Formats: sequence, structure tokens, C-alpha cells
Amino acid sequence: MKIRKLAVVALATTLTAGVLTGTAPATASTGRQATSAAGAATNAALPPIMWRPYQYYDYDEVVLSSLYIRYRCLLPHYALPEWDPDTTPALWQRISLTP
Repeated sequence: MKIRKLAVVALATTLTAGVLTGTAPATASTGRQATSAAGAATNAALPPIMWRPYQYYDYDEVVLSSLYIRYRCLLPHYALPEWDPDTTPALWQRISLTP
């Protein structure tokens, strides 16, 4: 029981530190590493991935929306279902209409 409590505390500390510093751990479902602002140019050079909710998106990361439109992330964030690129211009900048 004590080990489980320590694991929960360690996870909470890691998540809190990520929120406070603006960084995030790698996402388990995509295996993408969170990058700093210095690594943003690298993100823009990668092929776009399909946007999905509950994922961490870093500054300058490029995604494809459900309509296959390319968008660039303007603010690092964890996406909620309502924050898709087609409807949230505060978080996403349209790049092109074709993949």
C-alpha cells in the first residue's frame, strides 16, 4: 500500500512540475516527446499527425484536422474534445487546405 501511495505522489509531482514549467511528459498513445521552444522548428519539419483529443500539443506542432486541413499549434496545451483545430482559432493556425 505504501508503494502505491508513493507512485501516486510521484505522478502528481511530475504532472504538477510539467504544468508549472510549461513542459509535459511523452504521451503514451503516440510516443511523441514534449519539446521546448528550441525544438519547435523540429516539430514543424515532422509530417503532420491526425488531431486527437486528450493529447499534448506543443508550440509549432503541425496536425491534420478531421477535414484534412493542416494546422499549426499556437499555444502548447492538452486538447479537449471541443478544442479541435477547425473550431478553435485561438489554439490553431490554418496552414493549408490539403495534406
